[in-house]
Amino acid sequence: MAGKITVVGLGAGDMDQLTLGVYKQLKQAKEIYMRTQDHPLTAELMQEVPSLTFFDEIYEKHD
Repeated sequence: MAGKITVVGLGAGDMDQLTLGVYKQLKQAKEIYMRTQDHPLTAELMQEVPSLTFFDEIYEKHD
């Protein structure tokens, strides 16, 4: 069975600025991959989602 990847935009704000649809998708996700840990949503997502992976190290390594 093939996996499924859903790409959503988090915007630049906090949890109150997310659309309800995006919030529901994030809550249902088994894993979330984020470009950076330096985002206003990170702290709140870490409390609500089982697995977050960030790519800061890759972006910093490859300016």
